[in-house]
Amino acid sequence: MRILLTNVGRRTYFIDYLNDLIKNNKDIEIYISDRTKKVASYHTNISKFIVLPKVIGNTKNYINSLLKKCYENKIDLIVPLSDLDLLPLSLNKLKFKKFNCDILVSKPKIIKICENKLELNNFLKKINIKSPYQFENIKDMIFPLISKPLTGSGSKNIFLYKKKNELPSKLEKNFIYQRFIKGQEYGLDILNDFNGRFVSYCLKKKIEMRSGETDKAITVNSKRVYNLSKKISQNLRHIGNLDCDLIIDKNNNIFILDFNCRFGGGYPFTHSVGHNFIEYLINQKLGLKNSKFPLKYKEKFIAKGIKIFNDH
Repeated sequence: MRILLTNVGRRTYFIDYLNDLIKNNKDIEIYISDRTKKVASYHTNISKFIVLPKVIGNTKNYINSLLKKCYENKIDLIVPLSDLDLLPLSLNKLKFKKFNCDILVSKPKIIKICENKLELNNFLKKINIKSPYQFENIKDMIFPLISKPLTGSGSKNIFLYKKKNELPSKLEKNFIYQRFIKGQEYGLDILNDFNGRFVSYCLKKKIEMRSGETDKAITVNSKRVYNLSKKISQNLRHIGNLDCDLIIDKNNNIFILDFNCRFGGGYPFTHSVGHNFIEYLINQKLGLKNSKFPLKYKEKFIAKGIKIFNDH
C-alpha cells in the first residue's frame, strides 16, 4: 500500500508514526509532498518526496499535478495534513478513484461547515450544542468579546476587545464577533472510519500553545465529552479525524470553538496514549480486522519536542 501525505511541512511526527507501522510489518510505502524541499519533512529518511505546485489561487494546476504524480507512483491513499487542499481534494475525489486512489477526506459540504465559522455555528445550533454567542451588530455587543476571520485557521487574526472604543469604526465583513468565554481550553480528536461511523475520541487539556498548535497538554477522560463526540460524529459524518477546540467555563458548560476536518497539531497527544488512529484507518483500507479502542486511556502530561535535520 502506497500512502501519500500532502502538505506535510514540519509534521515529521506523522512520518515517524507510519515508519513505526513499517517496523511492525505493515507492508506500506510512504510518499510525502510539499511545494518546496525547504521543509523539515524533506529531511526525514523518506526518499520519495514529491514537489507539487502551491494550492492557494492555483487549485486546477495543483490537482492536475497531483493526479499525474499519484498515477505515476500508483498511490493507494492520500492523507492531507493541511487545510489548504481539503476542499479541492474533496471536490475532485472521483478523478483519483478512477485509478483506485482513495483520499482520507470528507464530503465538500462537511469541509465547508468546518472551514466557515458561520456554517459551524449554524450546524452546532441545529444539533443543540453550545458555541460562543455571536453578535450581529455593535449595539448588542457585550464586552469583552472576540473577533475571528470567517475562514481563518491557525489562530491567526483573532482579536480580543475589552471595551467598545477598541473596536474598529467599521466592523469587518469577513469576521465574526463572539462572546468571550472564560474557562479551560481543550483539544479533542474524534475518529470516524471511512464510512463516517464513530470509532473513538481523545480529550486533551491544553497547557501551552505555540503558533496556533498545542505544545503541552494533559490527556483526560470524560464520559460527558465522549457522549458529545459521538453526537458530533453521528451528525457530521466526517471521514477520518476531526480536530476540535472547545472550552469549559466555570459553570461546567461546554462550548465548541472550532473544527478542523483532518489530523491536527493535537494528534501526537492522542497517539501517545495508544490511540493509533492512523493505523486503524490503514487497517480498514487494507481489509484487516481492527480492535476496539478502550473507553479509558492513560491520563498523562505530554510535551512536544524539537528535532534538528541536517541537509542531505
